[in-house]
Amino acid sequence: MRAIVDLGVKMADQVTYTTYEAARLLGIDESNVRRGCYRGRFPGAFRETVRSRMIWRIPGAAITALQQPV
Repeated sequence: MRAIVDLGVKMADQVTYTTYEAARLLGIDESNVRRGCYRGRFPGAFRETVRSRMIWRIPGAAITALQQPV
């Protein structure tokens, strides 16, 4: 049981966003964020099941990297 608790703590340390939240932060359409997840444009993005639905979770670091001016 301890291993499960430790894994949960590691996940809690990392800030992640849904496709909707990421779209709002980046100022783009949610479908573009979803497409970017499928194509690997958000490093570390992963899918998880929430109430029998698969959703994307995008690390905050990937969002921050895209927000910084080039």
